[in-house]
Amino acid sequence: GCPRYTHNLSRGEHEIYDFLKENNINFIQRCRDVISPYEIDIYLPDYKIGIEYNGLYWHSSLFKDKDYHLAKTEYAARNGVYLLQIFEDEMFNKKNIVLAKIKHILGLDSDKIMARKCVIREITYDKSKIFMEQNHIQGPVRGTIYLGAFYNEKLISAMIFVKTKDSYELV
Repeated sequence: GCPRYTHNLSRGEHEIYDFLKENNINFIQRCRDVISPYEIDIYLPDYKIGIEYNGLYWHSSLFKDKDYHLAKTEYAARNGVYLLQIFEDEMFNKKNIVLAKIKHILGLDSDKIMARKCVIREITYDKSKIFMEQNHIQGPVRGTIYLGAFYNEKLISAMIFVKTKDSYELV
């Protein structure tokens, strides 16, 4: 089995542990059995999901190859594990969005709204910018077309497209 211990943990990792405990999610810390030889920082065996918490210093190009995180994510997928990569600055600057994302991936969000119940309308860049700052890890992006999904007149989702030579790309 995977060892359970909590030394050398960052504040961000502790916040994720607390979140999982509050939601009664079974997890294993520092698990090396599932995608050996790799270690998974936080493994959720009931979901086959791993959460990697990447500190900016130890996970920088000084210590990790530029393809390390992608290679580890792909290796996990080939072994039936969905690996979620969370970086320290995301947890520090956008903790609510990170925790909401985990909650959504685990199916714990009770306020799911089906797309067919929404109305799609064009929105302005400014409206998309505010929405993306509040709800998306990467924040706002520029595009050619901005669309919003509205439920009861409330913006609940945004899609941003960039016109390419002969098509549109969802960004």
